[in-house]
Amino acid sequence: MKKVGFFGGTYDPIHFGHLNLAVELFEKKILDEILFAPTSLSPLRTEAPPLSSRHRAKMVELAIDDHPYFTLFSEEINGEEPAFTIDTIMRLKTHHSKLKFFLILGEDTLLDFDRWKEPDRLIREVSPLIGSRSKYNILDKIDSLSLLEETKKTLTNGLVETTCFDISGTEIRKRLSKGLYCYHLVPRKVLDYIYENQLYFCAV
Repeated sequence: MKKVGFFGGTYDPIHFGHLNLAVELFEKKILDEILFAPTSLSPLRTEAPPLSSRHRAKMVELAIDDHPYFTLFSEEINGEEPAFTIDTIMRLKTHHSKLKFFLILGEDTLLDFDRWKEPDRLIREVSPLIGSRSKYNILDKIDSLSLLEETKKTLTNGLVETTCFDISGTEIRKRLSKGLYCYHLVPRKVLDYIYENQLYFCAV
C-alpha cells in the first residue's frame, strides 16, 4: 500500500524548516510521497491574514519542484473558508482508499493541537508523524493536551527524532520587511520570487 504524508500549513512563506522536516520524515519512515497542503486560512490563526493563496501556492511549488516525491496539494488553498484537516483527510481517504495517509506535524504544532477540529477522531483516522529534536522534551507537551489518553499514546508513538530548524515564518516576514538577508532561511527560488513580486514589503 502506498504511504502518503499530508503536510498542511499556511506556508507564509515556506522555509527550510518545513523542507527539512519533510525530507527527514520521508526518508526515515520510507514514505512514497508527501502532499504539501497550503491552507487558505488556518482556523486558529489570529494575526493578520496570510499572503494571497496564489502567491503562497506558487512559493510551495517552487520550493518542492526539485524533489520527485513532493507534491503540491491545492484543494484547501483553493477554498474560500478556513480548512479543517479532519475534513480534508476524510475526503482523501474516501477518494483514495488504497492509500495509507500519515499526518505530518512539527513539534510546535502540538502546542495547540487539542484546539483542532475533532483531534481525537483525526488521530484515529490518520497516523501521525511528528518531527522532534528529542522525544523526551516533547512528552510533557503531549501529556498536557486535553485529549483522550489513547490519542496521547498514538501521538507519542508517532514521534520521530529529527533535526529541528528553529525558523519562524513571522521572523522571516519581519526580516523581509526590513530588507534583511534571508537566503539562509528560504530556498533561493522562493526568495527570488518574493523579491520579484515585492511580497511582504521587502526591499530588493
